Amino acid sequence: MKNVYLACLLPWLSVFSIAEATAFSAPAEEAPSGAAETGEAQDEEPEEGLGEVEEYKNGLIFGFSHQFHLLRDRDDPIGTALGHKENLLGFMLAFERILHPHVSVTLVKAFYFNQERLDSPFEILVNGLYRKNKWEPFVAAGVITNIRVFYSVRDENGVAEKEFSAGLRFVAGFKYFVTPHWAVSFELGYSFFPGNDAVEHELSDSYLGGYFF
Repeated sequence: MKNVYLACLLPWLSVFSIAEATAFSAPAEEAPSGAAETGEAQDEEPEEGLGEVEEYKNGLIFGFSHQFHLLRDRDDPIGTALGHKENLLGFMLAFERILHPHVSVTLVKAFYFNQERLDSPFEILVNGLYRKNKWEPFVAAGVITNIRVFYSVRDENGVAEKEFSAGLRFVAGFKYFVTPHWAVSFELGYSFFPGNDAVEHELSDSYLGGYFF
């Protein structure tokens, strides 16, 4: 009789054993798939940081500037109006073209004012650059031209006196890149106008921002 019971139970026991084995083995089979997906995600993450760093070729620079002038002694009305030294405040706009990671050319247009006169200089500068992380110190040299309008000196028709001058310009400063596109800059400049009747030496300090693209 026992043999009959065992014969009847054996098929059911075998079915239960197969179902149990399948239930426990299914998660184990899915694990490699999940591990593969995790591995693929880990492989993909580094790829997001790959690629060449974009090199920007152009920059638009703008900001405020201050000039201090040492003036020559003069006996004519312009010299009397100017005195011996003066300060001017103004703003400047510039375009920088990067030719090489260490060389660029900058075109600068500025306007300076005080109670006696208006200055409208234009500069062409060649810059030597050195980029280190977010910092970029630079030195520059070039030429400068200036048109000065003297409000306090006028002719018989009431037209303000004007004067044109040309000289050499030297600049040193640095940029700090807040983002890859935006930077803040500080620079000191010196201009020499040989043979000019009014202004021979100019010193300037400028506080600027720039956008590079």
